[in-house]
This record gives sequence, structure tokens and C-alpha cells, in this order.
Amino acid sequence: MGKNNSKPETGDERVKYYHSKYVTYSRAIAVMWAVLVLCFLIIALVCLIQPTWLGTQRDAPGQGYFGLWRYYINEDNLIIERGKFLDLADIPSASFQAATIFVGLTVLLTIICVFCFFLFMCVSHKIVFIICGWILVFNALFMFLACVIYPGGWSADVVQQLCQSDSYVSGKCYIQWTYYLAIISIFDAIVLAILAFVLAYRQVKLLPWQSSDKLAKKAYIIDDDQASGVQYVQRVHPNHAVQPVYVVDQASAHSHPAATLRSHKSAKQNFNL
Repeated sequence: MGKNNSKPETGDERVKYYHSKYVTYSRAIAVMWAVLVLCFLIIALVCLIQPTWLGTQRDAPGQGYFGLWRYYINEDNLIIERGKFLDLADIPSASFQAATIFVGLTVLLTIICVFCFFLFMCVSHKIVFIICGWILVFNALFMFLACVIYPGGWSADVVQQLCQSDSYVSGKCYIQWTYYLAIISIFDAIVLAILAFVLAYRQVKLLPWQSSDKLAKKAYIIDDDQASGVQYVQRVHPNHAVQPVYVVDQASAHSHPAATLRSHKSAKQNFNL
């Protein structure tokens, strides 16, 4: 049976092996962060649309539910939907209106954050992560304000008739699952913001051998003899030694062999100086 060579043996091989694994894990974390941002967008949309922030029990005689801007009440044994998103005057409470605005801003900012993902192709990753990080900080703040302000609207007439409630007192009604989901989204946004800043300020740096390989690919023409067709090129090698490279135009070399030889020697002398 052959020897298993999957694990590195020398020191340099170990460094390259663990560095490549670190790069792979960093990219996987960045992808996971992007997926979680999309999940946060879905949560914010659910909190904005669902009319189940406050409501009665299912077997209650007068059944009804209240969301941010839409609510259902029982009239003559019929569940009637009321409220319009684009008409704030149709929302029964100023607190409900403010909470709707804050959650709507959260959805809008998260959509902007998702579109910022396309900036990874043209700008520094650090800049994109910082922008998205601050967007998520504001999202956490807006969702917190929405959760704090919303119970102040329980004193509205339509809510009192159904729940016998008051500001920050739910009465006969109960806090529904969407309100708890909004609270969870606050912590979700905080964690995603922290992760975005960590990814921004802990970028993977190139190893010395990677930097040398990149430098070795760079060449700079510092002298060009048009008469002889000889180009004197300074090239940086991985060992940081500077060596001259001569690129000769074959047509000019055949037509002016003596001039080509003189120019070659002259360029070598200038480099030694």
C-alpha cells in the first residue's frame, strides 16, 4: 500500500496547507453571512405584512388580529380586513403608523444591503462589509424602536373594543408570533452586523511566497533603444534580486547587428552602475 501524502510534511507545506484552509473557511463564512442577510430580509418582510402582532385566541367569541398596518375584526360574525399600507390615515393608531414606518425602513435598507453584494465584483470587500454592517446596525435600531413603540397603539378605540386594552396593556388579547419574530430579528441584525465588521477588518493576507509570485510577474521597461531595437527591462524576482532582461527585435538585429551588440553592452553597463 502506498503512503498517504494528504498531510503536509515540511514547514512551508504546512503553512500553505493551513493558509489555504483558512481562506476556504473565510469564504464559506462570507457566503453564510450573505445567506443569513437574505433570511433577515424575509423575516422583515413577514413582520411588515403579517397582521398577527396582537390578537385574540382562536376560540374567543369576538375574534380579531392586529398587525402593523392591517387588522382583522369580527363584525356580525364576519371577519373583515381593514387598513392600507399606503394610507397612513387608515391605520388606527399613531404608534402603529410609526412602527410601520420603522419596519418599512428596515425592509428597504436590507434590500439595499442585498444589492450591495454586487459591489464585491468592483470594489474592495472591506468597503462592502462596512457598508452592510452599518445598514444592519440601523436595521437593529429600527426594529427595536418598532417593537417598543407598537404596544403604545393598544389604546386605540378599535383595539380597546376588541381587547379591552390600554397602552402597553394587552387586556384580553395576546401577543402573537409575529411580534416575537420581530424581537428575534433585532438580535439577528446585531449578530450579522458584528460578523460583517469582523469580515471587513480580518481580511486574508497573502503569504510571502504569494506576494513574491505576484511581484515576479511585474516588469518595467526603463530603456528603449529605437535604433537597435533593444529593450532593457528590469524584472523583480521572488528573491528580491533585480536582474536585467533584454528583449531584442529580430528584424532590427539582422539589419544592424553591430548596433544591437553595442546597445546590449551599453544597457548592461548602465545597469551595473
